[in-house]
Amino acid sequence: MDIEDGHCWNCEMKLQVPVTCDGCHVAEYCSPNCKKKDNGRHFTQECFTISPRVCSNCQQEGENLLACTGCYQVFYCATKCQRKHWKEHKDECSVITQQIHQVANRLRLDHKVGVTLVSCLNKMSRDIGLTSTTLPFALDLLQLPKNELSREDFKFNQLKTLTMSDNFLPTFMFTGFSLPDDFDKSVTFVHFERLLSTAARDVLLLYVLINRDEAPQVASDIIPTIWFSLRLSTEVADYLNDTLKELSSMAFKVFRNKVGGKLHLQKSNFNRLKEVWKFWSDVDCRIGSDGCLSLEKKRKNELRKLLKGVEEYREFLPELHIPSVDQWFGNGNFMQQGCDENCQNLSLYNPLLTEHPRFGGSATTQSAKLNLQEGRFAVRTDWLPFKVFDYGVMKKSFTEMPISAVELVRQFITKMIPRLEALFDDEHIKIDVKLLNDKVPNIVTEDKFDRIMLPPQVTDGIGISSLLDDYAGRVNKLNPFATVIMESTKWFP
Repeated sequence: MDIEDGHCWNCEMKLQVPVTCDGCHVAEYCSPNCKKKDNGRHFTQECFTISPRVCSNCQQEGENLLACTGCYQVFYCATKCQRKHWKEHKDECSVITQQIHQVANRLRLDHKVGVTLVSCLNKMSRDIGLTSTTLPFALDLLQLPKNELSREDFKFNQLKTLTMSDNFLPTFMFTGFSLPDDFDKSVTFVHFERLLSTAARDVLLLYVLINRDEAPQVASDIIPTIWFSLRLSTEVADYLNDTLKELSSMAFKVFRNKVGGKLHLQKSNFNRLKEVWKFWSDVDCRIGSDGCLSLEKKRKNELRKLLKGVEEYREFLPELHIPSVDQWFGNGNFMQQGCDENCQNLSLYNPLLTEHPRFGGSATTQSAKLNLQEGRFAVRTDWLPFKVFDYGVMKKSFTEMPISAVELVRQFITKMIPRLEALFDDEHIKIDVKLLNDKVPNIVTEDKFDRIMLPPQVTDGIGISSLLDDYAGRVNKLNPFATVIMESTKWFP
């Protein structure tokens, strides 16, 4: 925890009479109320890690105690202590181990991480306390060649996935891109989104991908830019603004006809998204205008809070790409190679990288005149380029990897889009986007899913035991490859 000594771990106020965490006795708070407010974050992310470990046999404290390899819940200072304590511990160890195995077997628990990022994520965890759940990246949810397509006797025509991660769009794109060229089945992605502005951004980009009647090539050119770039050219900004105005004034029936069943939204949710699109189209995005204070300042502040500065972020990057990533942190421009911060035509901010407080969870009165000063720079884990897709995956698609990380990600997305367009056109993939109000929702649906992907907010918030009741019944038991994929910061059944 990056808090100055003598300050509250929740509100960061200077301590008078500190209130200490009962578990680790390290975290300090200015009041019982602050302690209570921070309990969810501290318990799931820090408490267990920084708590002093005690030998279960001789009660000696130490930093390098060895965990029991059966349950990983008790620790010993030496092998002889473990042997002495085994008679007392073995029954407890057996119960805990059985619980873990039962949970894993019932859910077919599969916590997947990209192989090429494991070492660097572990290094970040050791050096600066960041965990892998703070650095999500796109997963191929289906991995059909290893699963359904690996057995000739297994026949299927339709697959259905459920996702609740804020990283939905890149995960969907990567999964669709990984489908075999001769894929002739159907995959439906059902996504529950809790953040209104994220849903508005994702649906907008999907609309650009699907609706190509007037400009067939625009998706490959426009999506990488409006997804990641802080500044836009006049041409791109005009296209984006026209699309936002079109969507914000569009009748639901017209929208439904334009996407042709490839993208499904409830009418009430569509109307909620129209408010966000209208906000984005109304903001004054001209750099230096009266209604627009420096978005770069907000952006740098948010990046500093999220990633603890550029230096730490650089730790897990290939050395080849560090200069271009440093440049992106400096100017935020996700342009083609050769267009740096001195580009004269980048005269407008990207409204998609802002979030009005009204749509961010805090209640505010809606102003008659909207501008970027009223909104905030909205940093999402899936809005940071260079970590959306696993480097190993991207590298495999290039005979010669670009020296610019911007070009690497841009070209990788550009390669994916034509494949996704074809899958949409042939009706092999469909998306159903739903909006939620609760941070840890209890989804009411009778659908059965072949893949379920749950983010830490759900896994940690509900707990693995409760997930047995809430989600195990939603797994398609007719499919032996049906899997629940979970991200978690704690692994207690």
